[in-house]
Amino acid sequence: MKKRKAYIFGSLLFVASMLVSCGSSEVSEVASHLSISSFNNSGCKSTNLDDSRATDMNNEEKIMFKAMADNHISIVHVNALLNCCGEFETEVSWGDKPRTIVINEKDINGPLCDCVCNYDLATEFGKLEKGKYTVVMMQDGREYFSFDIDYSSKLDGTVVVKHSVE
Repeated sequence: MKKRKAYIFGSLLFVASMLVSCGSSEVSEVASHLSISSFNNSGCKSTNLDDSRATDMNNEEKIMFKAMADNHISIVHVNALLNCCGEFETEVSWGDKPRTIVINEKDINGPLCDCVCNYDLATEFGKLEKGKYTVVMMQDGREYFSFDIDYSSKLDGTVVVKHSVE
């Protein structure tokens, strides 16, 4: 009888520890993952007035950010100066420091042409919890700008990009 009670107790303890470990791994997996729900690329903007994408090439480079549904955020990099023949995508991940979001804008074709032009790159991703975050902007793995946000459902703002000279 004592062996049976010990066996039942041991079995219950094992099942309880499995439930706790499974539950905690699911939470950390969800918390460590930021999924991109959309990405848009304006293509190379032009100063040609016949082009429907025409823009003033002297417009300032800026980052616009806005809270979206389902705890997602939209980040639009306006007038990003990039290779005129590039094909771009973004990767969004958590940084090494707590509450740091890293957005890496990558040219997936590599440098193809000896020219640059302005692009607008728009990325929507989530899920974020309410609170303060540092957003680190990178191009092809090199950090070029960072800024802080206080995420809530009312978040809507713009920052002007100031490139650091190394």
